[in-house]
Amino acid sequence: MKQIILFISLILCVPAAAMTVGDFFVAMPDSLMPYLNKAQRQELISLQQLDNNSNATLPNLFQRNATLLSISDEKMVIKPNDGTIMEILRLPANDGDSLFCLLSTIQLPEEQTQCTIYNKVWQVQQTLDLMGLYTNDSTFLTQCPDTMTQQRYAETLKLIEFPIIAAHITDEPASISVTLSAPYLSKDEKQRLDAILRKRVMGWNGNSFVVR
Repeated sequence: MKQIILFISLILCVPAAAMTVGDFFVAMPDSLMPYLNKAQRQELISLQQLDNNSNATLPNLFQRNATLLSISDEKMVIKPNDGTIMEILRLPANDGDSLFCLLSTIQLPEEQTQCTIYNKVWQVQQTLDLMGLYTNDSTFLTQCPDTMTQQRYAETLKLIEFPIIAAHITDEPASISVTLSAPYLSKDEKQRLDAILRKRVMGWNGNSFVVR
């Protein structure tokens, strides 16, 4: 009897395996992924596991290619169709349970991203106001180079009539990069704008993303 009680106690003490981004992706509500149903999401993961040297691809529900570009326990990148990229990043939480960051990026005409933080059962915990990062402070994603006058910098900022913000997972742990672009610019205007743009890396501190 004592051995049985000890055995049960040992089982109860073994921590449950942390949910991987692959598990999280498969459990994704269909409403958030209209291009792939649950069976197709699972098939993509299985195909990638069979051959890690190439990107797993299968037809989505609209008979367009869906491609799994990369996956690990911590993060994944998928193109569910030709014009969309979805990235999932597992985040450590202060209460010990994992959260997951979903970056959903539309690629036309410029990359534009929505950033949402979910718990492991796909309940929204917070959203990151990417546009507010720029509209609240234009210097967050731009800077005046040493070789440029403040007047020239101010004139160049006027090119950003319709700011578009993109975010992507980085190689650093639990972090994303944030960039600014503007559509409908001529080649010359784009070159002028590129001179003042800067990329920001934001890291997860257990509660929110902060600038590194």
